[in-house]
Amino acid sequence: MLISTNFPGASLVPWVCSPSDTGNYGDGLSPRNEDAFAPHVNYGRRRPTFADHYRDAKLAIQKNEWHKAIVDLGNALDLNPDYCEAHWMLGLAHDATGEYELAADNYTEVIRIDPRNATGYCNRGAARGKLGDYEHAISDLIDAIRLAPDYAKAYYNLGVARGSMKQYQAAIDNLMMSLDYDPQNAETYYHLGVAHGKLDQDELALHYFNKALELNPQYSDARYNRTVLRIAEFQQTAYAVTWKTP
Repeated sequence: MLISTNFPGASLVPWVCSPSDTGNYGDGLSPRNEDAFAPHVNYGRRRPTFADHYRDAKLAIQKNEWHKAIVDLGNALDLNPDYCEAHWMLGLAHDATGEYELAADNYTEVIRIDPRNATGYCNRGAARGKLGDYEHAISDLIDAIRLAPDYAKAYYNLGVARGSMKQYQAAIDNLMMSLDYDPQNAETYYHLGVAHGKLDQDELALHYFNKALELNPQYSDARYNRTVLRIAEFQQTAYAVTWKTP
């Protein structure tokens, strides 16, 4: 499942989290100020502030140092427990390390602080889906779409969750909606191929696996499934020819 790595999302919901961009974080720096993200080596004798920890976490994430980011964000939230974006970033970090329950907990905090944050619902739904909790995942993703009707990732994740519950036609409908808003996502085409394959609609499945490979020629799962379909098609043809032979 896909998580949203843009917060709150250009086409989703406005920035409504507290504190405001002009809030004071102990040393007068807002974490959304460019100066707050300048390289920082050490703090000398002074006690690190929220902005220090937040800045260090951003730098760690840029370097894919997820465990360090988790520590830095935890320290930041100790000083400012209601900073919405820090909870969202901590959710991303836990997701990257495979700690999906903790990721879901962080997205729950995002929703607590900002109940109309579609990204929080979408990412919590994705995390719950990775945990196999598809019913709650579907509920979250429906809420995300209610708040942001053009949210491609929410439709995609909803389709994946419904496919995992063997609701293949519903999955296809959701994945097609995702394509309306993001027609260049290879993973969406791949999962459409899987759903159509589960419904024995092999021609459509092959079509969507081919589309996935057009967008991402290195997509090994799509290539494998396409090969399986082609072998099955060849075997069926050979079987038919055998029976037509006197």
